[in-house]
Amino acid sequence: MLYCLIIRSQHEEAIDAGYRHLDTAIVYQTEVDVGKAVRSKIQQGIIQDMFIVIKLWCKYFAPEDIPVCLDKSLNDLQLDYIDLYLVHFPMGLHVTQQNCIFVKGRTF
Repeated sequence: MLYCLIIRSQHEEAIDAGYRHLDTAIVYQTEVDVGKAVRSKIQQGIIQDMFIVIKLWCKYFAPEDIPVCLDKSLNDLQLDYIDLYLVHFPMGLHVTQQNCIFVKGRTF
């Protein structure tokens, strides 16, 4: 829980300092807290425009996994859209049970 509060407060401080470009990825496991920070600053009227970049992790290049990962990121970030969706790095990895992401009853 403390880690989550630190992530959120760091992003809120960055926004307060003028940062308007945030970069995150599902694999960082910080999207919920980044989303809370952005939502808080929007509700406070501090920001109206942000450039949000997310990245597709290299285990999820299968065509059926891409929209699921995008939807999870959008949901976790509490956003309707993102500005840029990147491939994290252009090398696919095999999916294993270790370090999987669980989404709607599916294991990635």
